Amino acid sequence: MLRCMKKLALIIFVVILALYPCAVLATHTIISVIRIDASSGRVTGEGAEYTFVMPESWQTGSVTVNREKPNSSSAFLDKLTFLYIPNDRISISTVFATLYVCENKPNLQPPGSRKLLETDKYVFMFDSPSRNNFSEPADRRAFGQLITSAANDTMMANQIEVPQSQRRIPINTITVNGRLMRNKAVRNTVGTIYIPIRETCNALGYSVSWNAASREITIYSSARRHGATISLSGAFRQNYSTIIIDDRAYVTSVFFMSVLNANIDVDGRNNVVISTAGAGY
Repeated sequence: MLRCMKKLALIIFVVILALYPCAVLATHTIISVIRIDASSGRVTGEGAEYTFVMPESWQTGSVTVNREKPNSSSAFLDKLTFLYIPNDRISISTVFATLYVCENKPNLQPPGSRKLLETDKYVFMFDSPSRNNFSEPADRRAFGQLITSAANDTMMANQIEVPQSQRRIPINTITVNGRLMRNKAVRNTVGTIYIPIRETCNALGYSVSWNAASREITIYSSARRHGATISLSGAFRQNYSTIIIDDRAYVTSVFFMSVLNANIDVDGRNNVVISTAGAGY
């Protein structure tokens, strides 16, 4: 009997030793979440040197912030999740925005997130879901206002403070109605500014289709029942010339002013700001 108990104890000891590396590995994959007081107005970065200044409209008792610390396999250095606590279900919080801080290396940015700010070391990515399933009208309005502010990339980028020595001066960026586009503007040798067609038109509220047979791009708005066609096989009016870069079509900035009735401002570093002007074409 004693011999059997010794054998059993030895077997248990061997099993524990076998599982111990797995247990150690599991501790390295645990992600810790720390809640931050949203009313403080500032969140200092962990893993990256930055401060996120909470917009005044977020500094309420209905908004909380969670910081998620990365594990060894995480693509981000820091992750801030902003949650709204509804009045009708105070036990349930809903995410309305997420800020990722990543190293400025290829393929590290979370898919689907928008780039807010880029420095030599870091890239700040933002994600803003738009689900709104609240039963109380006050909650629907409050959540809608939070989503609207979080969707304004220019405003959100201005809430991030990084040392001036780390900031990368933006060049050739495109901002449409406050939202920073993924693709950049292109300036040719004679100074003409070209803007990517599909992404920019979509941001302005237009649909874009491509006819491979005729090599034509059609831009239209169902609400206005109007459209414009850009031909890539022939001359598309000299003022609205097009170029192709990496299978992406660009059209001169004059097109957006003359045809889509948009306002365009360009600074000395070819940064383009586009805003909706009015009734459209």
